[in-house]
Amino acid sequence: GGGGGGGGGGGGGDVNSGSGYSVYPGNTNGILLSLPEYEAALRGSGGAVREFVNPKYADAERRCFRRPARLECMMQDIAWLMQPRARADGAASGGGSDNGCEGGRLGVGFTSVPPEWGYFPSKNDRLTAAQLSAKGIPPYSAATAEFALYNAHASALRALGAEVAPPQPRSFHGVSVPLGPAVIFSPCFAPCMSVLARKLGSPQRLSVSRKSALLVTGRHIRIDELQLDGSLEISVADGASLHIRSLVVQNEGWRFEDLSPTVLEDDRCPEVLQMRGYTLRREQARRVAVTKPGHHEMDHGELVLVSRTAVSFCDGAADLTDEAPPQTSSAAPRGDGGRLSFGGALEGQTPPPERAAWCSSALSLQPGAELRVPLVLPVPSLVRYEVHLLDASRSSLGLQPSLVLSLLPSRGKAVLPPTLLDTAAGSPPPGTIHVPGSGIFHLVLQNTSLLREATVSAAVTHRPAEGGPSAEEEEEEKRAEAVERAAELAVLRQQDEALAASEKELSQRLWEVQETRRRQAAMMELVQRDLATLQGRGEGEAAMGPLRTANAP
Repeated sequence: GGGGGGGGGGGGGDVNSGSGYSVYPGNTNGILLSLPEYEAALRGSGGAVREFVNPKYADAERRCFRRPARLECMMQDIAWLMQPRARADGAASGGGSDNGCEGGRLGVGFTSVPPEWGYFPSKNDRLTAAQLSAKGIPPYSAATAEFALYNAHASALRALGAEVAPPQPRSFHGVSVPLGPAVIFSPCFAPCMSVLARKLGSPQRLSVSRKSALLVTGRHIRIDELQLDGSLEISVADGASLHIRSLVVQNEGWRFEDLSPTVLEDDRCPEVLQMRGYTLRREQARRVAVTKPGHHEMDHGELVLVSRTAVSFCDGAADLTDEAPPQTSSAAPRGDGGRLSFGGALEGQTPPPERAAWCSSALSLQPGAELRVPLVLPVPSLVRYEVHLLDASRSSLGLQPSLVLSLLPSRGKAVLPPTLLDTAAGSPPPGTIHVPGSGIFHLVLQNTSLLREATVSAAVTHRPAEGGPSAEEEEEEKRAEAVERAAELAVLRQQDEALAASEKELSQRLWEVQETRRRQAAMMELVQRDLATLQGRGEGEAAMGPLRTANAP
């Protein structure tokens, strides 16, 4: 527990200053502790933190609780416990440098971040939030949490140098929110500022107006120049990459509109709208969706496929499409036998093993989750992987999860860009990846399915590429290749059976069509005869008409 507030000082307690904010720093309960000092504090305190009760009252007389109260602990009180304590053996810890102490007290501090990247929980209903907002207290509601997220991403762009319109205060049913550009970056695109900076070629060439909405989803996206005055959605599938060199978007965009009290009080109004008090009107939007594997580029708004291989933009701000692939160097020795080390620095007195293996008999990947297997390769190596889908991954409809595999170095271009594994016939075939350098790598297996959980068994091995495989490894590779060929043959046979069934069905259908046409021709002939007979009879009656008239009495 514990919220932002005073852990001490100030006779008036935690009250807002003239700026409308507390004089004490808020907190998000993110604590970093040094283990030796933490252990000393635990021995002295026994892990006990002072407790208190913070009830919420429903009336001004404070006679009725709004909700049940509970015991809480202030995070700030941990700082008072982080000081020299008696050792377990009874010897008092000194006030000098013992356990990192200075002047008899451990160093305790905090890191302050801008308010727009701070604490915005959604914990109050709309009516309570309106009351707090009227008092100048942060409402902490669904509306403020949503717009805080938009503002945080927009602030990240401003911090990097982009021209992004600042937010303006807007009230929705009494709840004040900062209404500005609605910017959302999915975690796979930019989980932190350093990654976002590498995804933007020139942040100064990005401009976003106040009415704009920008949604970006996809791991391999880079934006060099963007002028946005409206709504833009960018989505790139795994196994694909997109480089936006220049794009100008102008449309009506989206609008946040108040909902009337009549609508909010209606039982048919969805709860998600009732708790917010407004809705989003989607007028117009430009959507850039890359669903096919490969590297794509967009220049002046025109999207083209450049390469069948995707590109990773996470390893630097340079244009990775122009990078030459890693090559093995035979130049003068550099401490690593003259080999190119592009995967990352290898440090330590004990060299890593040239051969290693990792395996798991069963592991579950939730939708969107990924597994990272670290590989420390001291020499150019062959990395072999095997992935087997277990029965739990198969749905009742026969659908298989979507698995994407990649081999990424800690620096440099991807050895294996995100590649979709073939799970149509069950488990994908095993494979071998040649790594032409040394360094630190990660073999990444991701479940890109939106709904299906993937349960797999997996194994990863690596060995030097120059030394050649052992007899056992050769035999294992032969067996694996035989299994792969057998699986391929089974797929071909299954396809041939399906084609044969289609051929039989088409033959039957052809016979039915031919038989129908024969019947149709016979019917046409009969109708034609009847028509000729009727026409002949009509002509005869017409010729007999005058004779009947002349002989009439």
